[in-house]
Amino acid sequence: MSTDKDVTGIRQLLEKKAGILRQKMMGKRVNFACRSVISPDPYLAVNEIGIPPHFALRLTYPERVTSMNIDKLRQCILNGIDSHPGATHFKDGVRLYGLKVPRHVRATYSRKLPTSRGNHGLLGKDPESEFEGKVVYRHLENGDSVFANRQPTLHKISMLGFRCHILQGEKTLRMHYSNCSSFNADFDGDEMNVHLPQDEVSRSEVVNIVNANRQYVVPASGKPVRGLIQDHIVSAVLLTKKDTFLTREEYHQLLYYCTVPLNSSAFKPGKKIGAIYKECSIRPLFPAILKPIPLWSGKQVITAILNHITSGCQPFTVKKAGKITKEYLEKQGKSFNSGKKDQRIKTEEFGHNEFEMLIYKNEMLYGMIDKEQFGLYGLVHTVHELYGPDCAGSLLSTFSRLFTVFLQMHGFTCGVDDLIIIPSAEAGRKKVLDSCQRKSEKTHLYFVDANSDEI
Repeated sequence: MSTDKDVTGIRQLLEKKAGILRQKMMGKRVNFACRSVISPDPYLAVNEIGIPPHFALRLTYPERVTSMNIDKLRQCILNGIDSHPGATHFKDGVRLYGLKVPRHVRATYSRKLPTSRGNHGLLGKDPESEFEGKVVYRHLENGDSVFANRQPTLHKISMLGFRCHILQGEKTLRMHYSNCSSFNADFDGDEMNVHLPQDEVSRSEVVNIVNANRQYVVPASGKPVRGLIQDHIVSAVLLTKKDTFLTREEYHQLLYYCTVPLNSSAFKPGKKIGAIYKECSIRPLFPAILKPIPLWSGKQVITAILNHITSGCQPFTVKKAGKITKEYLEKQGKSFNSGKKDQRIKTEEFGHNEFEMLIYKNEMLYGMIDKEQFGLYGLVHTVHELYGPDCAGSLLSTFSRLFTVFLQMHGFTCGVDDLIIIPSAEAGRKKVLDSCQRKSEKTHLYFVDANSDEI
């Protein structure tokens, strides 16, 4: 016996989540996409996204065979569908071959790649002619361009373009946390979608239009939307304050860690290390102190990075007030006996210029890098306006690695003792609460038009 719930009418076809409107028109299933939980990874570049191998083996890109990529695609065919980097299908212009076959059959397919006269393009021939059209559906690999989207897609920067980085052994999508404000995301279980473009025009749009580095400012106000926070700010202040000095080993180790190529596939043994894709290496600076041992200041690390990031361009100058106040620079509780009376170390002896940062012709002279340098008209914003979004993205990625490694070298902890209120603060808090209580009682008596004795 049928009920009203079993009847399928016009209303049942339209309404609810499984109806035509929401299921087929407002949203629909797509191919060449993956979805997973997002996790943070501060070692990735700000325009990179970490892809698990499970997705890399299933997302494919149809790459045309040319004389420049024939060796790579031949190896992809030999690897097959279960080994990365491999391929799932091969098309020779006539038919489509699946690669879930024994290795000797795949070897036969791979030998077909260089047989076409059109594998390097013939003038006057259409790309779909009999001499062209050889395509290998290869796996997703390092350096591929993808779209990343988090729903709800409320504004333009809810969908950004990233460069892939295949992370072995991972099960979730990995992303640098500086992109969280763009997506309005956090790492408490949020899920995101990744879409792989299927032609060169779409890939070009990802690189040149929706690239994450090119979405540094909010379209509505022009203010920066990306930056470093929390532990990285702590590390930046510890590194750039006036009394931080590094040995030769520490100085060069920091420079090495922060300027390794932002795309791991670009690194080859025996080649010079650089954060930018140029045939140049980072140049260390002369030490600030020579005797008794050579020492470099933390500011010299920033200077060397700025010289490297902006190499080939004119140096820049920027001055920006910091967010740190005087009481944080005073050495409280430490005194010395001058023979007459105890004197406390004054802030002026630490350096009165440390409250604002000055970089003159790429050289950091004084000040500290704090949260203000990642905000409006700060250091990264200045580099973005003067040198472009790609340079600013490289600087943000380099700073992220630098401050992560330095905090591991220096150490910074927060224990229960740091959370307990000291007696003087507890007395002040109790005083404020008592004052509020008296004012509340006075207001209550005034409202009911009564005296304290009558209540």
